[in-house]
Amino acid sequence: MPEHPFNLAFTFGLKPAEAIRYFEKKLNRLTWDWHESDEADHAMAFTVAKVTSMDVLTTIRDELTRSLKEGVPFQEFKKNLTPKLQALGWWGRQISIDADGVAIKEQLGSPRRLETIYRCNMQSALMAGRYKALRDNAAARPYWQYVAVHDSRTRPSHMALDGAVFKWDDPIWENIFPPNDFNCRCTVRALTERQVENRGLTVIDSSKYTTHWVSTDRLGNEFERTSIKLPGMREFSTGAGWNGNPALMRGDNLTMWALNKAAKAEPVVAAAAIGAILKNPIAFYQMENSVQEWIKALDIQRTTKAKIETGVLHLELIHNLAFDHGITSPTALISLIDERFAHAGRQGIHRPTPFTHEEWLALPRTLLDTPLVLLDKTSVKINNDYQLLYLTPSLLSGQAAKKIVVTLNYDWEGRLSPTDEMRTRMLINAITTAYTTRSILSHWNSDNFPVVYGSWADFWRYPRK
Repeated sequence: MPEHPFNLAFTFGLKPAEAIRYFEKKLNRLTWDWHESDEADHAMAFTVAKVTSMDVLTTIRDELTRSLKEGVPFQEFKKNLTPKLQALGWWGRQISIDADGVAIKEQLGSPRRLETIYRCNMQSALMAGRYKALRDNAAARPYWQYVAVHDSRTRPSHMALDGAVFKWDDPIWENIFPPNDFNCRCTVRALTERQVENRGLTVIDSSKYTTHWVSTDRLGNEFERTSIKLPGMREFSTGAGWNGNPALMRGDNLTMWALNKAAKAEPVVAAAAIGAILKNPIAFYQMENSVQEWIKALDIQRTTKAKIETGVLHLELIHNLAFDHGITSPTALISLIDERFAHAGRQGIHRPTPFTHEEWLALPRTLLDTPLVLLDKTSVKINNDYQLLYLTPSLLSGQAAKKIVVTLNYDWEGRLSPTDEMRTRMLINAITTAYTTRSILSHWNSDNFPVVYGSWADFWRYPRK
């Protein structure tokens, strides 16, 4: 039996640094139905179901962040947020058009929805911080006890797990560390070995009582679930979309996860979403670090056609290609392939000054900050493909430029990950070469090389590096 019920209101009155850091690292992501957001989304992307306006999503997140930092109670949170959502038109029931073009009646903002949004996101953030604190003290308190709130609002299945003790490194905590469903208020208490003995508690080996299974909702979406059936107790199950530990699933590779998701999105949507994400210094660092580690680990003598996402086409660039030149691509992402990296590193007539190792490591930053992108129309005549020239001023001379060539709709075939047995074939935007050119740039300022992003004025103003 727990010593006292977990007081969520008391927890909201605190200012836990870990919870705040977790919450602020969540990424805005547009969604339509809450079923589209699985447990990884709950942890890694700040998501409010049925929100399709970034203004609305940002407003809700900003108010939640302030509430968490300042210990604002729910009633004040509701009082502050309600008029802002009403002003944005996100309130009451409205007729909306879903992703398939079907008109449906939707419940947008309401006091009940605000409470669900508030409690789910605050509890997820707080429990992620609590997990880290408990884990850091696991040597002194190696036993963790599941604690449910003793009142009529607690789910009977969650109450069935109340008081259960598992070792801190039991795999079960990867699935059932709270919250485990919407408005779940459960928590976890850490115990010393002496406390376990003095209270006559039994440390459970979860493998004897745990089942992993998949459920399907009315829309056909599948969700991994975890159930525990302790002797003489009701069965406990995680809710659909809540089968995970919010702290563990935050991950150090958040941005790369977002990039992988963007690969399947419409280019305009992906460009807008990833472009916004990469403005966050932490998110950009995660991508940059992943690309750098990938490059450092490459064996250019044994390429496997592996690839990694290194950036995204700018939204303005996608628009200009489509409307001014009739060129589209199935993806907004820019990829680096190991064999093209090896090829680009060789000096030749057309590459007198290949990129140095340091310049390759700076690739994500160069792509993101480039002041000028040209469309090479001559490549269509020669190679029957479309190439973009990313140009950045170089220190070599007043006319020198770093040049990254991105081939649109490059026919790539390889493994999406090292563990994949099957090869996948798809069209990508691939970096096919990169070098510093010492030649005069004037020939690029012609009809054969129209500007599709930035301007020549931006190029000449850009600081040389």
